[in-house]
Amino acid sequence: MRYITPHILDDLKRKMVFVGGPRQVGKTTLAKAILSSNYPDGRYLNWDFDEDRQDILRKRWSTDNPLLIFDELHKFPKWKGWIKGIYDVSHDLHSFLVTGSARLDIYRRGGDSLLGRYHYWRLHPFTLDEIPKGISPKDAFERLMTLGGFPEPFLEGDERIARRWRRERFDRVLREDVRDLEPVRDIQLSAVKHISRPVAAQGGWSGCSVKSCRGPGNLSKNGNGMAGNFRENVSGIQRKALHKVIAASGKKTAQDLFF
Repeated sequence: MRYITPHILDDLKRKMVFVGGPRQVGKTTLAKAILSSNYPDGRYLNWDFDEDRQDILRKRWSTDNPLLIFDELHKFPKWKGWIKGIYDVSHDLHSFLVTGSARLDIYRRGGDSLLGRYHYWRLHPFTLDEIPKGISPKDAFERLMTLGGFPEPFLEGDERIARRWRRERFDRVLREDVRDLEPVRDIQLSAVKHISRPVAAQGGWSGCSVKSCRGPGNLSKNGNGMAGNFRENVSGIQRKALHKVIAASGKKTAQDLFF
């Protein structure tokens, strides 16, 4: 059970729940675990699966489904208006759980049409507060420092597999997320590769100052800020909390902490 599961179960009794976070952090696994353990008569629908997509568009599910899970729904161009209408007319019959990658978090900020209808949770990679069964605290610490906290490489416990996983994920993030999240005119793809390289190159937790991540392109302040937003949206990093600690110590250079 992931650390946000009890909070999600509590919020599902009141409103829709959106779960976001970086790719491959375990959102789909979390949603299916909630379905099987707490709502066995619920329904899981994935926008990427053609049959599920047709069922979503035609609203083909049973009134007896206590929970409806919509995975990757944000890929539907009119998803916000669609889910708002569904929720308004049937929230007495169903609970709703919507999951998605970084784009879900970006798109939900684009307007207030869903205001007051949902709670948002962001799923992060594993930490020492969330050690899976069968792994000792010492082993978990070593895995976090060498492999990172994303579930697949963390659970595999193999550095070779972890390196391959990071390369494949890095390429996919650049291809599928960057042009949807940030204006290409402000951040060239080559610059994005440089500022995001710690995600692919580092095996575990590591730090990267905003200044040092500007790279050879010497991004402007606005461009570098967008780059930082990109790293935060698509990678397992913590920016704001660490920035507050640094600001309190009198230093002005913010840093990103990569998982």
